[in-house]
Amino acid sequence: MNSTQVNCFISLGKTLNFTQTAKDLYLSQPTVSKNIHNLEKEIGIKLIFHDHRKICLTDEGKLFYQTLINVDNEITTAIKEMYQNKTQRQRTISIGYSGLPFEKQFLPIFIQLMNEKRKWKIELRAINISESDTIKLLDNQEIDYMIYQSDFFKDPNYSFSPMLRAGFSVIIRRDSPLQKYKRIPLKALCSTKIYLWDGGVPLQSVALLKKAIEDNNSSTTPSIEIIHKVSLAAMLVQAKSGIAIVPSFVYDNRNTDVYYRFLDWDHYTSYGLGYLKEKQEDLDHSEVTINMQKAIKLIKKRWTN
Repeated sequence: MNSTQVNCFISLGKTLNFTQTAKDLYLSQPTVSKNIHNLEKEIGIKLIFHDHRKICLTDEGKLFYQTLINVDNEITTAIKEMYQNKTQRQRTISIGYSGLPFEKQFLPIFIQLMNEKRKWKIELRAINISESDTIKLLDNQEIDYMIYQSDFFKDPNYSFSPMLRAGFSVIIRRDSPLQKYKRIPLKALCSTKIYLWDGGVPLQSVALLKKAIEDNNSSTTPSIEIIHKVSLAAMLVQAKSGIAIVPSFVYDNRNTDVYYRFLDWDHYTSYGLGYLKEKQEDLDHSEVTINMQKAIKLIKKRWTN
């Protein structure tokens, strides 16, 4: 008994018409008749008979027909359930983050937004940007996305989705004379030690800033030291060792021991998601970027500098 024989008999049981069955199955009428005959011969049961030029099922045929219908329904249901399970199966999306205070605020909201459709499992992975092989996590597909600033993803193999634009902020002690500025000019930085954060990797925006500080204080060479950790920047300032300059998105609004003031420098960098270029082809890529943008906008409203 093969599938063609079964399909012919199930269809014939519904139509009770050889011509209609042949049409429904895109077969010739002789082919349908042959398959029914071979089926009867194989199972040793008479399934149909002709009554006044009409086709009827025998009692055994009716029982066999109902059995096949039940089996066919179970198979259809099983296939449908397997397809639904496949389409609804959660896909893990791994996102690397550096642990900035701002990230700790918006990432829970992002996960909540992604979980509304229950199609994804979001896996967050804390990473150390200053390690030389961090970017290889993307190359090796150990993570799908990395949250950082745009000039970190300068290799043409990567793409970047900006989430917000930020300048630079100066971290000062609360008793610093620089607190009088709402936006601290570059020329005001000449007489103090400057700790300039670069995240541990050469960033074009930081290199441009360093040059701008030096050019605006050409008469007095500023003392600039590169540091790699944001947490160290605030600690050095609190220890009366000078001031620190960091991208504005690393602002920590929980630290009340220091002030953050915008740097009056007309240069901006973007903060967002970096990823391999082919990631744009993933069906869930737009959901990731849209929901992260929503989460960042919600937090940005109450995030002040």
